[in-house]
Amino acid sequence: MKGTTKRINWLVITVLVIGIIAISAPMYYFRIMGGTENDYGGHIVDTYTLLEKKPLTPLTLGHPLLQLILAGMVWISRWHIDPFAAMIILMVVCQVVLALTLYFWLGELKCKGGDWIRALVACSITIITPILALAPVDNKFYFGYIGLADYHSPTMLLLRPLALISFIFAFQIFDKPRNPGWMMAVSSITVILTALAKPNYLMCILPAILVLGIIWYIRKLRWDWRLFLFGFVIPGVSILFLQWMLVFGTSAVSSIMIDPFVISYSSSYLFWKFLLSILFPAAMTGLFFRKIIKDSYVLLGWIGFIGGAVMLYFLSESGARMYDGNLSWGAEVMLFLLIASMVRFCLKTFAVEKTVLWKRLLIWGIYLLYVASGIVYYVHCITGSSYG
Repeated sequence: MKGTTKRINWLVITVLVIGIIAISAPMYYFRIMGGTENDYGGHIVDTYTLLEKKPLTPLTLGHPLLQLILAGMVWISRWHIDPFAAMIILMVVCQVVLALTLYFWLGELKCKGGDWIRALVACSITIITPILALAPVDNKFYFGYIGLADYHSPTMLLLRPLALISFIFAFQIFDKPRNPGWMMAVSSITVILTALAKPNYLMCILPAILVLGIIWYIRKLRWDWRLFLFGFVIPGVSILFLQWMLVFGTSAVSSIMIDPFVISYSSSYLFWKFLLSILFPAAMTGLFFRKIIKDSYVLLGWIGFIGGAVMLYFLSESGARMYDGNLSWGAEVMLFLLIASMVRFCLKTFAVEKTVLWKRLLIWGIYLLYVASGIVYYVHCITGSSYG
């Protein structure tokens, strides 16, 4: 992100924020207040439970950040904002923070209208979905794909901006052999917050950093083991251990087991939907492999996504939670970060290097299919009860 804040175009940022609010507010008002199928209701009930000072279940205590924020908003407003209104406001704020983080992270584009282009791209990343080519066949817009625009899941929407910020810190491990102490402190706090929102990102990024660190060691490249150890491993492993003991160690609700392709219950076209989910990063990697493998963001994204995909397709929870899909979130958040990294790579590479025209057209054409699918999914979720 170096150099991206030297010249801030406040007009572009203002338009971006207004645009994200205009897109997000109607969606979350409808999903929360319209009696739709979603995860908001349970979290709002938990928020009321917290405000009434009643005990929460171990499952909720495992990642209580959403409830704590909502309860804090209600308490600070002295109940002028109830949990429903607080949820709408928080979801919109999450999308705004995500878009702004993407905008600055994408970096300055040295071309005419560069600020407007990266604002438009940042906005588009917040709404993309896998290519919904099979939706007319099975009438499923979410199930079977690796979801990106999770309009039904408030914890996932809370996680995404936190995960992106943490992902940027993870890159710094391999960008510089030594980073300032404040970065370790802020990174450790961010890591804990991601786990308290949803632990799935942390379960993917920690092994990804370790694997990339081994690759760096083999290639005799220097990396910041201090930031890795104190900014990720110690706080990350500690919070994951506490969450594991709280959710699985002290309750008999469920356990993690090896169960290949249990997720196949969600769709008869699992393989094809997997390909439609990863087509953009797969095409990018195939066309620009030699350059891609030098980009730490993309490598982290790919390694983390592979770990998330293994959890999604080969593991499940036992008991009543088997079909809840709680092990799918790692693949979803890492695919989001991987695609965002690929888009950033495209903007940087295409702006400074000559690339064969057909490759550019193909890559941006595939990405526009993700954007078009995202628009279709947005309309689907804002006009109907089901998100799936």
